[in-house]
This record gives sequence, structure tokens and C-alpha cells, in this order.
Amino acid sequence: MTNLPSSIKFDIGSIQKIPSRSSRRSTVFGKCCSFLIIFLIALVVSTAIILSIVLTQMKSTSSITTMTTTTGLSTSSILTNYQTNITSTSSNNITGYVSYPIPTSIPTLINNFKGPNLSGGEFNSGVGKRYGYDYIYPTTKEIDYYVSQGFGIIRMPFDMTRAYPVPYSSLNMTEMSYMKIVVDYCLSKGMYVILDPHNYGVIYDNRVGVQRLIGVDAEGTNLFADFWAHMGTLYKNYPNVLFGLMNEPHAQTAVQWYTGAFPSIQAIRAVGASQLILIPGTSWTGAHSWISSGNAAAWNGFNGDPINNFVFEMHQYLDSDSSGTHQTCRTNCSNSLQAATTWLTTNGFKGFLGEFAWSNDSSCTNEGPAFLDHLSNHSNIWMGWTWWCGGPWYPSNYMFMLDPISFTTPIIDRHQMALLLQHL
Repeated sequence: MTNLPSSIKFDIGSIQKIPSRSSRRSTVFGKCCSFLIIFLIALVVSTAIILSIVLTQMKSTSSITTMTTTTGLSTSSILTNYQTNITSTSSNNITGYVSYPIPTSIPTLINNFKGPNLSGGEFNSGVGKRYGYDYIYPTTKEIDYYVSQGFGIIRMPFDMTRAYPVPYSSLNMTEMSYMKIVVDYCLSKGMYVILDPHNYGVIYDNRVGVQRLIGVDAEGTNLFADFWAHMGTLYKNYPNVLFGLMNEPHAQTAVQWYTGAFPSIQAIRAVGASQLILIPGTSWTGAHSWISSGNAAAWNGFNGDPINNFVFEMHQYLDSDSSGTHQTCRTNCSNSLQAATTWLTTNGFKGFLGEFAWSNDSSCTNEGPAFLDHLSNHSNIWMGWTWWCGGPWYPSNYMFMLDPISFTTPIIDRHQMALLLQHL
């Protein structure tokens, strides 16, 4: 029974019994009216209570719907994949996810994944730097030259700090416009482009002014995934774009780097980008140390890409410490690839050699050909490579320089070019 408000009171004792018939009828009529009034009041109060409950539930549902719309969260959101350990300094207000439209013309792409690194976009890392003065991207004459030689890909380093200056916000679209000029031109020539954030396993957080170590700092891992969600969204309509997750992480353990990289792979797929992802390891992603660094153990049996479109990117130089800082080549340097090749084969994976090079020193005369022979003899495992390097601002006398001595006729190729062309 519904309790009536205390303000409604009936003095039943005031109703007196009178023996006359008319009085009895009057009394009965009065009692009926009283009961009717009580019933109507109870009905009104009950209805009010029910309406109050319904309105409260409707208001709550509306509030939840508004919150979901505002933050853009859903069970399929990238947030469910990587923002599980988000810190108090972060924000869930993810904004600025935009895509370049599908290109109006998509030519047949060159059928090889071999070419140069074209360096310059990564120079002088940080915001506030001037394009064309502090850093530069590849020129059309460089791209034309490598296409004419038969190469099908370039690896384009860039600075993630300039590309993604504000955490959990949109990309720097001015910076993106510089990169898009290269991507569009390469597409017009049928050439692939590896987008390579050249930041060595860290990401800058301008809110606190620190470089966060991806995979060690949970917020750094979250920022890295959000960056790749933006990049994946932006370029998902470009068939010539490949995603190189990061250049040469080295301050993390292999397991820590796995922890930092895996959410970014998920983020790229969550926004609908299906292009090839190049996954590096830690320890400068060296092929020679792939086993000893723990990379092999950390990534063994990896199946975290829902569309299984990934390769492992490794780097390997031919000098004594595999650093690429010495002119001389060590003997039997092709052996540095063997353990990594075996691991890739055992796991059913493919590899990509993102950086390699040797100088014109006589110690490299036999080592360079043997190195490329190994890659070509295992082309079912090593899907491609990019030589380090070319680039409009690299000095002409750099020992690994692959750009021609001059782009004016007659073009004079570098010494290493002839051997590379034999392995296209």
C-alpha cells in the first residue's frame, strides 16, 4: 500500500452514528465519498512516483549518450585497446581524426620493396624549427632518379615531435602537408613510401616537457598509440604508404618495447588502416643481435595483427660493431643475418632490412656482394631493403651517400649503385 503524505489527515472519530434512516443514508454517502477521495489521492501520488522514476531513468540514459558522443568512446574505439593505464595528466577527449581522401589516380605500383632512405625530415628534432632551413624532405629530382633506376620504395624519416606536438590532439597538418607532397609524388610514380618516425623509442610530451620512454612510461605508450591512430587514419586511403613504427628503439628491454609497440599496432588497425606495418626491435633493431637482445624471445609467435600484414624491420651495417660509423667491413659479415633469417623462417615471418650500407673501402669489396647474396637467396623471407642513405642535405662525401654526384646530365652513379641494381 502506498503511504499517503502526512499532510493528508482524516478525523474518523468525528463521524457520528445517527439512528434515523435519512441520517444513516447520509452517513453511508459521506463514508463512500471519503473512501473515494482517499482512492483518488492514492492514485495521483502513485502515478507521480512512477513518472518520477521513469523521468529519472530517461535523464540518466540521455546523460550517458551525451557523454559517449562527446568523448567519442565506444567498445570498438582505440581507447579500449591502449588506454588502460592512462595517467592523471592525460585526456580522453580525443579529437582531430581526419583522413586524406582516396587519391583520384592510383597507378600500378612498382613490384619491388627496394630503394634508399632519403634523409632530412628528421633533422633538428623539435617544434619551432623552420622547414627548408632546419630540416628538409626528399626532392622530386631524387625520387625521379631512383624511379628511373628501377627502385620501388623509399624510407622517409621524419620527426614525430613536429608531427604530433600536442598530446591527444590532431596532427600538425602543416607538417603533414610537407610530407604529403612527397607521398603524392611517389604515388604518381608508382613508388611506395615508408613513413619512419626517427625518434629512437621516445615520444615528447609538451605538457610536462619530457621525452617519455615508450613501453616503460605508460603515458608514453598511450601517446605513441594515439599518434599512430592519427597517422593510420590520415593515410589509410593511400595504397603506397607503409607504416614504420619507430626508428631504432634502444633504451628499453625487448619485453618493454613489445609492451610499447603492440598497442600502436592495435591502434592502426582499429582506425581501419590495412597497410603493411614494419615492426622494429630494441637494441637499435640490429639483425646481428636479434637473438641476444631478447627481441626473438619477445616477439616469438607474434599474432597480434588482426589482418596479419606486418614484417619485422631490422638494421645491419657491415663494420666491426655494426654501428655504421666505420669505413672498413669485417669479414664474413653476411653471417650477421643468419640467426635472424633462421628465426624469421621458423616463425613463418618476413623481414625487411630498413638500414644497411658499406663504404668503398677495399675491405668491403667482397663483403658487400656476399651480404646482398644472402638477402636475395632468402627473398622469400627478406621482402625488401632500403639503403642508408640519400638526402638533399647529406654531404656529397658521406661514405654511404647513394644520391648521384650530380643530378645534371651526365648523371654519375655512386660506386655501390651498380651492385644494388643487380639485386633488384
